[in-house]
Amino acid sequence: MTNKVAQIRKALAVVEAFKKSHVVFVPVPVLNDEDHAILAEMAAQRLEKLQGEQQHDK
Repeated sequence: MTNKVAQIRKALAVVEAFKKSHVVFVPVPVLNDEDHAILAEMAAQRLEKLQGEQQHDK
C-alpha cells in the first residue's frame, strides 16, 4: 500500500464522519490495495443506500 500514514489519516477522518452522523460501522483490516478498493466501494454503496433510506423516510 502506498503512503500508509495518509491512508490511515483519511480512514480516521471517515470514522469521525460516521461517528458524527451516528452511522454504526465495523472496522475491517485491509489486506492490500485491491482489498482496499473493494472495501471502499462497498462502503460507498452502503452510504448511498443509507442516504436513500433517509430521504425515503422524510
